Amino acid sequence: MEWTKIDFIIRSWIFSTLASSLRKHLVDLNPTTAKDAWTYIAGIFQDNKRPRAMALKVELRNLKLGDLSIDGYFQKIEFIVSVLNGLGSPLSNVDVVTFALEGLPSTYETISTVIVSREPFSNLKTVRSLLTTHEMRLKSRVQNPIVDATSASPVVLLAKSNTSARRGPSLEKVNKPCWSFAKGSCRFGDACKYLHNGVHGKSTLLPRTSGSASSVSNVTHSDLDMLQSLLAKFRLNAPNTSTPSPVAYTVSVPPGFPSVSA
Repeated sequence: MEWTKIDFIIRSWIFSTLASSLRKHLVDLNPTTAKDAWTYIAGIFQDNKRPRAMALKVELRNLKLGDLSIDGYFQKIEFIVSVLNGLGSPLSNVDVVTFALEGLPSTYETISTVIVSREPFSNLKTVRSLLTTHEMRLKSRVQNPIVDATSASPVVLLAKSNTSARRGPSLEKVNKPCWSFAKGSCRFGDACKYLHNGVHGKSTLLPRTSGSASSVSNVTHSDLDMLQSLLAKFRLNAPNTSTPSPVAYTVSVPPGFPSVSA
């Protein structure tokens, strides 16, 4: 008869959708109609529904973010919530959101406090969106850390270079003696563009002994040239830096006076 063919087709559908272990139990039972097969399967699931719902609630309560992304974390939460709804043990929105926030690390503590304090209480979809935005901010901070104010900082290096550029005279050296250094001190030190002791970059005065030949070494060629030009202007001989020798002077006297030699 026609209804027998339809019943056989429905029983075949039921058998094909069952797991192998459950299909074996159904084959052993050998139901004669599709209704008998469905009643047997419904009884098995009805008996396991409450323990399964309890196990899923415990799994949801213990779920942690860990290495998961916010998207992967909420996919697991939504799957468990969907199964619980199918088992007839749905959870309230407050419970689901609370379990989701409890599984987050301390880096999400601030945003979690904001979510809990909002009125009206946010649903799971809104909470997921807020946490995804916060996750993006955390990742951007790791990729672009704030520049620390240390000597390695580009800003500090720039400030140091500008400070050194403003300090001291021009770097162009001049082969002339530094009169301030000759007087005892030069405020520019080694950075002075003039000569210190006949060379550049020397800020320490060399000891001089007055009245001795060693002091001649502290006089530069430019100083000697200037001195010679001054002596020539006044028609004087240049000083001799070697040990002086006795010099005889002759003085002419009028007639009638004795001549004197020195």
